Amino acid sequence: MQPLRIRFEKKGRACFISHLDLNRCMSRALKRAGIPAWYTQGFNPHPYITFALPLSLFYESDCEVMDMRLDGEMSFEEVRDRLHAEMPEGIRILEAVPPQMKTTEITYATYTIELEYPDASGEMLENAWRSLLALPTIPIEKKTKRGMHDIDVRPFLVQAETAAHDGMLSIRATLPAGQSENLNPGCFAAALARHAGLEPYIDHICRTGIFDTQMHPFV
Repeated sequence: MQPLRIRFEKKGRACFISHLDLNRCMSRALKRAGIPAWYTQGFNPHPYITFALPLSLFYESDCEVMDMRLDGEMSFEEVRDRLHAEMPEGIRILEAVPPQMKTTEITYATYTIELEYPDASGEMLENAWRSLLALPTIPIEKKTKRGMHDIDVRPFLVQAETAAHDGMLSIRATLPAGQSENLNPGCFAAALARHAGLEPYIDHICRTGIFDTQMHPFV
């Protein structure tokens, strides 16, 4: 069995594909492409595939990761090319490589976030952001397995890079991601809505990178 890591991007219309549907999409693509993946046994065999940090619905990503195993002879380049040929619009296979890090090592993710407020000027958005950061704490609700509870997102908002334009607030941020702690990038819109009364008309969020605890790119 040869471990294999598939790196791909998910953009445009593909952001409407849920994680469950993405799993089905990849399973069927592997079969159509004739890739000798390692399959389960039984009446309904399916390939053993796992995804690092499943992406939320409506989010885009430059850095999605799927792990699998080859149960036969095929070069990584051929796996990449065959699988890419079977992808739907918006999903592009970037590379197929041997995994070097464990998914448990993922600690952070970076995002670009575009929040659209059609009726707000750039000055209004800048003032709202500054007043938000002036608060000693910025609690928002987070849903967990134990229910809803408040978390303070101020440390992450302070570290973010922002740019305000008429009708648009652009944010570049690094957030905790992984098994021990995970913060949804939608926290920025939630904080502005809860503490500044600004509800975005639409938001666009793209994950741009995933990293270990030392901010080394996940490979």
